[in-house]
Amino acid sequence: MNGILNNNRSMYKIYILGNGFEITQGALPMETVDVIYNEIESEADLVEYFIDAVQSDDKLNWFDVDDNFHKVGADIDDSILYVEDAYGVVVFKKPCDEIKNHTTITEELYPEDFKLELIGVLTCIEKIKGTFFTGYIDTEDFNPANIKLHVDTLGDMSVVHSIVYEGKELLYKEMIDYISTDFIVYLDK
Repeated sequence: MNGILNNNRSMYKIYILGNGFEITQGALPMETVDVIYNEIESEADLVEYFIDAVQSDDKLNWFDVDDNFHKVGADIDDSILYVEDAYGVVVFKKPCDEIKNHTTITEELYPEDFKLELIGVLTCIEKIKGTFFTGYIDTEDFNPANIKLHVDTLGDMSVVHSIVYEGKELLYKEMIDYISTDFIVYLDK
């Protein structure tokens, strides 16, 4: 699509480049928490347990424990939004935390919040780096003031999960392209 001009309209490519997360958080029955802790020697082994579980049919996959939160996207504090014109020239570049946004805050779960039954809370954070949300707009006059980010926050982590231009969410023509840089697991009981 890059390079296509349509009468007086131009095609613009919008994407975010930088660091991001896939974050999940959910509640687990204490029986499941006990099974996990019986299979590991120490809390330091939790990361390896959940990485191995992705390849296993009889272990709990971390990305399935997401009844409270599950988002993949750019870290609003450590990524940059780019806009390229039809010729591939960057016409706008700005850190995501400086772009207007709509933020939805999700309260974190804590085991002590559940009075009727004992539960564990699993929070997994895969840190990622790459290109997020590549989409295209076709417009006569590109105006960066019409860009808005949708952000979801859990604790101190804010994830950009979509880009909006002139009130419409971009349709993403290219998948998120990223590599994993770290994996963090918290299992509170």
